[in-house]
Amino acid sequence: MVEKLEVLKKATEYWVKAGVLPKANKELLQKLASLCTLKTYEAGAIIAKEGKKANDLYLIAEGTVSIIVGLGKTYERQIQTASKFELVGWSSVVPPYSYKCSVRVEKKLTALVFDGKALRDLSSKDPVLGCVVYQWIISALSQRLHNAFLQLTDVT
Repeated sequence: MVEKLEVLKKATEYWVKAGVLPKANKELLQKLASLCTLKTYEAGAIIAKEGKKANDLYLIAEGTVSIIVGLGKTYERQIQTASKFELVGWSSVVPPYSYKCSVRVEKKLTALVFDGKALRDLSSKDPVLGCVVYQWIISALSQRLHNAFLQLTDVT
């Protein structure tokens, strides 16, 4: 079975190599691990619903999700996907704490699920941890904006 600390270690190593995060020490990883649970979701599961209260931040260990936006009452469109070591549900740590998109599992998902409020609270009390968490979230936002720009310019 995959352990929370091992997933965090591999994910942070990935993002350190990408130049996004500073190297995380074991104490920091243990603090983060204390705020999450490792969960598995089957294909088709909705893990975040657009417009609903955002409680959870997901760090994908394995699997793929679709990021979906509603267009009116009866139409929705997949705008992006996310997979290994990517974050979804960042709305749980960014005011006003409501999901901006829905997230549907496409390939069986194993993810670290962080309690958004607990993560916000600990980030306020521990500025070093908070800095790392928000760097990670800003990186995820930046990548999503870049991907959206490419879609709008019809490059993808």
